[in-house]
Amino acid sequence: MRVSFVSMAVVIGCLLTSCGQSAGQGTASGGGSAAAAPGGTCALLRAQEVQDAMRSRITGSTSAGGTGWQACTWYSTDAANSVQVEEVELQVRAADYFDSRRHDAGVNGDLPVTVAGIGDDAFSLQPGYVFVKKGSRSYSLRTSGALAAGDQRIAAARTLAAEVLPRV
Repeated sequence: MRVSFVSMAVVIGCLLTSCGQSAGQGTASGGGSAAAAPGGTCALLRAQEVQDAMRSRITGSTSAGGTGWQACTWYSTDAANSVQVEEVELQVRAADYFDSRRHDAGVNGDLPVTVAGIGDDAFSLQPGYVFVKKGSRSYSLRTSGALAAGDQRIAAARTLAAEVLPRV
């Protein structure tokens, strides 16, 4: 029931961090704004774009945020079993988060793979993460669910990262 735990964590995080705050209220420790776009982080991707990349119907989304970050999670559920089967999470943060994440990945033995053509710098990590730096901001996309192979998850995350780029 990992997926249910993730859903519960997002809801609890939302309640604790006032999900309804307007984009731009959070400021990261590095001085960069976590503001996403008018309408918040969920406005950076349309449900249809997420559905196309994940090859699954999206049934809802939730937003969360805190000091220095904003996030949106899109999901689909198997109505017959009430189980979440797909998930895409987008987080927007200051650029220093990108640098620390790349550094931490190397230290932890993960192999960051450079992603060309997205933002000022970008890299991916298995099993479905893409991190992008653009100016003073960074964002990450995480995909999980029925796309079994990590390469398919990375491809979906790359597609969605390219969609977000002009909107950040």
